[in-house]
Amino acid sequence: MFHERVALMLGPRLSFRLLRLWWWIWRPVLAGVRVLIIDDGQVMLVRHTYRRGWFLPGGILARGETVEDGARREAREETGLELHVLELLGVYTSLARNLTDHVMVFIARPGPTVGEPDHEIAEARWFPADNLPPGVDPSVPRRLAEFRRGARGLVDRW
Repeated sequence: MFHERVALMLGPRLSFRLLRLWWWIWRPVLAGVRVLIIDDGQVMLVRHTYRRGWFLPGGILARGETVEDGARREAREETGLELHVLELLGVYTSLARNLTDHVMVFIARPGPTVGEPDHEIAEARWFPADNLPPGVDPSVPRRLAEFRRGARGLVDRW
């Protein structure tokens, strides 16, 4: 994709800053996915090369891509994992940073490892769901709490 080539040329941090500037100017409506990959009380989190903290794997949908295909692609690109059956946890809206961002969050069990995380990912690791690392994004414990409550198909703010 074009933005991946630009990111490789400019470096991930500068690319992310330019993307945020573009969002500020054009105020786009974005659709993205995140995946809560759970296995035996552990949750898969990723740390990006261009921003601080630990996050659920995910990203922006590509043009013409279904949300399920996007969730599977992002999980594979960011963790190297294929996913078993996906279940929708919820649809969330964020209005931060001068953009409208709709995020579909899925629950999945990990399938086989089919590759390595891509260049955007500094680290992908399993953590105990009840002992998250310092610097975890605030959305992660909220999504875990919703998962534990048995919530499904939520529509809420990020």
